[in-house]
Amino acid sequence: MRTRLLERIANLEVPIPTGVVTLHEIAIKRSIMSYLERLLNTRRGDPAIDPNYGLPDMANIAGTLHAESNEQLEQDIVEQIQLYEKRFTQPAINQVIDKKNPTAFLYELRGMIDISEIGAVMRPFILNLKLNSGGRISLEEKRGF
Repeated sequence: MRTRLLERIANLEVPIPTGVVTLHEIAIKRSIMSYLERLLNTRRGDPAIDPNYGLPDMANIAGTLHAESNEQLEQDIVEQIQLYEKRFTQPAINQVIDKKNPTAFLYELRGMIDISEIGAVMRPFILNLKLNSGGRISLEEKRGF
């Protein structure tokens, strides 16, 4: 059953408790993750409409990642997010050492997202980012932080 218009407007003004996850928040997170995965797995220069869209070829970097190229990769990821995914604000990335697999390239990507339908509720959004040996990046939401 639908609520009346004034009731729906009044409900928009009610702040969302910090521990509650709404369907809208889940949809926003999925949308951002899907877009970031496409963005970060697009080779820079491939889209004809924007030669700056995407990351450099990661296949060569993944096999020989060292401190300088790691810093450049982190900088490129943050720059791409700032340019092309405005819903994910204040992005920051840090490399994470996997004790089970020290040669794996794992990162923690942190930022803020607006989960409100009217644009007033910011929440932290933390993703685990993994670069495989073929240069492909995969994302998953970090839970329980």
